[in-house]
Amino acid sequence: MRSAKQKHEEHEEHEERRRDERVSSAGATKRGFRSLFCPSCGRRTSDLIEGLCRDCFAARIEIANVVPSKILLKYCRVCDSFFRGGERVSVERAAEDFVTREIMKRLQCEDFRVQVRDIKEMRGSISVVMRVSVVVSGVEKEEEFPLEISLRREVCEVCSRFVGGYYEAIIQLRAEGREPTEDEIRIAREIAFSSLREKDFISKEKHVRRGVDFYVSSSACARRISREIVRYLGGSVSESPKLYGRVEGRNVYRVSFSVRLPPH
Repeated sequence: MRSAKQKHEEHEEHEERRRDERVSSAGATKRGFRSLFCPSCGRRTSDLIEGLCRDCFAARIEIANVVPSKILLKYCRVCDSFFRGGERVSVERAAEDFVTREIMKRLQCEDFRVQVRDIKEMRGSISVVMRVSVVVSGVEKEEEFPLEISLRREVCEVCSRFVGGYYEAIIQLRAEGREPTEDEIRIAREIAFSSLREKDFISKEKHVRRGVDFYVSSSACARRISREIVRYLGGSVSESPKLYGRVEGRNVYRVSFSVRLPPH
């Protein structure tokens, strides 16, 4: 049991702490600060945000509740790519862009950061864990929450054209007074495929008498390939458009690009 002396010392310490608190409170008042209480947690504070202390205000910022839990992406089973509308995107970019738009639309925040933390492929969907940090009224709040990406499986426009053998131009590789060598054909093929951009493709390669023909998705792509072949192997290139038909009231042409390699 505590002695009378110990009890007296404890009482004196308690009274001294109370005096120090009163002095501290008085000093804060003299300096122009008020000691306030948070009505939610009862904590004493000098700073209330919308009537709450910083911790209670942060607790009321619910990031996950303002972001829908599911989005839809198109998935092409031919090229193994994901699409948002007609744009090819990665899963990470699609998730980050979606959450960013929702945060900007639904939260009045001064700053925010969006990050994909984890990706798991599931049957017919992809599960993504998002980490989002926002700053609202000077208070930072961070949350992690799941986002489900549902997949609509279909063949994209480019692959549909490729599978159907679509082309708008033909590159006719020939040589003056001879046939192109196997090395020249190989180099031309490598140049052709390395020159393809996102929506470009070569639907067919056809070996013909005295050369080879490449069937290309667009005349712009075929022009780019033809000029690169000539730049590397020498020779000349000429274009010959031919009316193919009319689509929505405009003429549609197929263009032949004659690439003539120099004689030995």
